[in-house]
Amino acid sequence: MDIDIRLPFRVGTSKLLPLPADWVMYNSPFCPKLSEMVDSILSKYLEPGFFDMWPIRRLHETRKTLLILSSYNENDGHKWHEAICELHKFFYDIREEWVAEITDYTAHTPHVPKAITMAVVNPSADILHKVTALVDSHEWATIDILDWFSPVQKEHRPTVVITARDAHVDLWWTKTIPMVKQFLQQFGLSFVLLSSLDQLSPGTFDSTEDFDLNDYIANKMYPDALVGDSCGLDGIKSNGSLGFRVLLNDGRQFGVTSYQSFRQAMNEPGSTQATIVGSVVQSPSREDYFQVLEFYKRRKIDVWIEHASSQNRNMGCVSAVSSSEPWLTDWCLFESRLEPYASTTEEWDWQKCETSWARITPGRAYQVIKRGRTTGVTNGIVNPLTSVINPKYTEHFQDATSLMSAYCIVPKRNVFALPGDFGASIRESNSQTILGLCVAFNRATRVTYMSPMDVVMDGINAAAADIAGNIKEPKETSID
Repeated sequence: MDIDIRLPFRVGTSKLLPLPADWVMYNSPFCPKLSEMVDSILSKYLEPGFFDMWPIRRLHETRKTLLILSSYNENDGHKWHEAICELHKFFYDIREEWVAEITDYTAHTPHVPKAITMAVVNPSADILHKVTALVDSHEWATIDILDWFSPVQKEHRPTVVITARDAHVDLWWTKTIPMVKQFLQQFGLSFVLLSSLDQLSPGTFDSTEDFDLNDYIANKMYPDALVGDSCGLDGIKSNGSLGFRVLLNDGRQFGVTSYQSFRQAMNEPGSTQATIVGSVVQSPSREDYFQVLEFYKRRKIDVWIEHASSQNRNMGCVSAVSSSEPWLTDWCLFESRLEPYASTTEEWDWQKCETSWARITPGRAYQVIKRGRTTGVTNGIVNPLTSVINPKYTEHFQDATSLMSAYCIVPKRNVFALPGDFGASIRESNSQTILGLCVAFNRATRVTYMSPMDVVMDGINAAAADIAGNIKEPKETSID
C-alpha cells in the first residue's frame, strides 16, 4: 500500500489529487456503528473532538474517500501516517472499498490571501521571470506572489503561488518543485502548487449562479443605468457588468464592458449572433431580465410586470473590442443610446461617477472598490506585484500568443468578483478614480485579475479612430 506523504499537512491512501479538488458528499454515508469504529481508530492518533469526518467522492475519481479534517501541528506527520495505515487495514478487513485522507483544515479551505508586503520582496530580483523559466515545461496557468496562509507555520507567508492544469504530474514533485523551492529560498519565499481547476473564469452562462435576485429587484429594475448593472448581448446567453461611460467632446456617449464574457457565449447553443461588433448590448442581460420578469409574474405584481415589459433594454451597438496584448486585456466598447440627464439616483449613477482614471504606480497597494452584477459592491486591495498569466492553459484567453501580465486583487472578505462581474470598473476607494476593469477570477486562489486602465484607454484610442483625442470623460489624473 502506498501512502501519499508529499505534504506534511496532507496524508492519504495512494496518490492524492492536488488541491483544490472538487468533491460531493457521498450519497451513502457510514452507518452509526461503522462511524463509531472509525472514530475509535482516529482518536488514537488525533485529539478527540478536534477532527471532522466527511464521506465524499472527488469529482475526478470513482473511489469513495473518507476525508478527515484536522489541525496540523509540528511532528503530526508520523501520527497521521499511522492513522491512514490502520484505517486502510480496517477497511480492507471488513471489505469496504474506502480510501482515507487526513488534511489540515486550512489547506482544504484556505484562508483568504493577502496582498504582498513590498518590504519583504526585492522587485529588482525579477523573481517571476526566473520562476516562469523553471516551470516552462508544465501546463501552468497563473503565477502570483501573495501572502498565503501556511498550514505549517500557521500564519500568512510571502509565497509564490502557481496554478497548473498538470499539477498531478509526478515531474512537478520529483524535479520542478525542489528546483523552484531552492531558488526561492534565497528570497525568503515559500511555494504553493495548486490545481488550476477550470482555469480563469471571465463569464458565466448560468444566470442564477451566485445571483441575488432580491438585490437585483431592489436596485436595478428602473430606467437609471448604474455602473455594475447586468448587461449582455441581444440573442446570446451572456452576463457581464456595465463598466464605465466614455463621454466625447462632441456629446456622444459610449459604454465599456467585458468582451470575453460575450465572446465565450458566441458558440453556445441558442446563440443568434455571428459577430460581436455591431451587436446590441442590453441591460439587464436577457437571462437576468426574464428571470426577474418571471419572478413578478409568479407573484402577480402587475405594476412591475408592466414596467419591466415596457422597458427599453437596448444600450447601444458594439463599436470595437479588445485584442491580444502583453497585458491581460478585456474590454468591449459600445455607443450608448442614453441621453445625458440630471439623475437623482445613487453614487454609482452611470452619468455622474465617470470623472477620472489613473495609471497604477508599480509597488503600490491600492484600496479598491467595485460594483458588479453578481457580487454587488465589494472591497479589495491591488497586489503591489504583477502576476503572470499563461493564456495557452486558460480556457478563455487562448487567442493570445504570449505570456501576459496582470494586476491581481485580493478580497477583503471571501471574494472580490465572480463570473458575471467582469467588465465592472475597479475604483480607488476614496476618490472613486477608475484604475482598471475586472477581467477574470481565479477559483483556486480567489484573486481577481484586472486590466489596468491605461492599457484599456490606449486600446480604445487605437481601435476607434473617431474617439482618439476626443474623450472628455473620464479624464486622466493621478492619485496622491
